[in-house]
Amino acid sequence: MCYRYKATTVALASLVSIAAFSSLAKAESELYVTGGVASFDLDHASPTAATFRGGWNWDEHFGAEIEGSFGLDSDTIDPSEIELDIESQIGAYLVGRVPVGDNASFLSRVGYARTEIDINYGASSQIIQSDGISIGFGGEYMFTDQFGIRGDYTVMDAEDGAFTDAISVFGVSGVFKFGGPE
Repeated sequence: MCYRYKATTVALASLVSIAAFSSLAKAESELYVTGGVASFDLDHASPTAATFRGGWNWDEHFGAEIEGSFGLDSDTIDPSEIELDIESQIGAYLVGRVPVGDNASFLSRVGYARTEIDINYGASSQIIQSDGISIGFGGEYMFTDQFGIRGDYTVMDAEDGAFTDAISVFGVSGVFKFGGPE
């Protein structure tokens, strides 16, 4: 799949998601979206991906979110010259938060994710799907009531055995919370 098609598809999906969340946000101020970059650790290769999330906090400590990623840059496993690229990744999570002061919080999440990885070796190419339970933790700092930054680490269990280790994902993203101060 070409990158222009992937980028266009994700951009349109993001706009539709934001529009859907915007209409809901008028009734509920605990909705949020994030957008950023993530590095996937796959058997000593680290391809990067753009990651987008939409979530809802039903109270100060608990919420849920969905996320989707698409590959930005591939990486090669040396010396084998096997190139890995994130084709797509989707996941759904329950999120727990512990506020630390007025503007910061620690978070943990547990859910299920599915990742499609494009493996290229010379002229041959293959897409491998890996899915399983995902567990993560991170932190969030809000500069204003609506804008902030988030960093997180998630481990995805690769149930299909395509990789020797679980898939580790490090991410940094901007946060936008709907509603603002009341």
